Amino acid sequence: MSGATADRGVKFVKKLTCFLLSAMIAVCLCACKEQSILVTVNGEPILKAEIDPVYEEYIESDITYEQIIEDTIDEILVIQQAPKYKLSVSEADVDESIEFYKITYPEMYQELSETYTEKEIRKKLKDRLLFSMVRDYALEHICLVDHQLIQTFTKAYGLEEQLKGYTDEQIKYTLDSELQDFAVKQWTKDLRKQAEIVYTAS
Repeated sequence: MSGATADRGVKFVKKLTCFLLSAMIAVCLCACKEQSILVTVNGEPILKAEIDPVYEEYIESDITYEQIIEDTIDEILVIQQAPKYKLSVSEADVDESIEFYKITYPEMYQELSETYTEKEIRKKLKDRLLFSMVRDYALEHICLVDHQLIQTFTKAYGLEEQLKGYTDEQIKYTLDSELQDFAVKQWTKDLRKQAEIVYTAS
């Protein structure tokens, strides 16, 4: 893995908000006794005890319980591609992320430290870095934001009239984040077709 790729992963994690960090850590670190499995993704379980606290964070929003499960499935599928593309995260990368959060969000990190072990916190941060690396790699080599993708995006959201007359570069400049998210979502749809996803509980 190149140094540049690792740097991108670290920068991605540093851009996460305090709220997002707490929600994402809850997904994989919840140490609840209840171990009801909702879904397995290529054999990797998603526990009800992991999803419930995240849902509580979004309970006043339009995000549903099912959406959180589906997003978690997509995230796991992306992370599972890392070995295929020889991507990995070093312990030094994790150390840097931990130091960043200790300095930037000391109270939140202290609360996490009182609830979870350092090993658990490191595992989740490592997963977030790895997710970022695989996502960036996919956008560069697999699901490129090209003319075809832009056309698919435009039709999917009914933006033909609004974006008529704009060049691809202008659209990419204005909707860069949205196009990247859409490209990754299209890729994960393909990953789902090849994956063994088993829903085991409602």
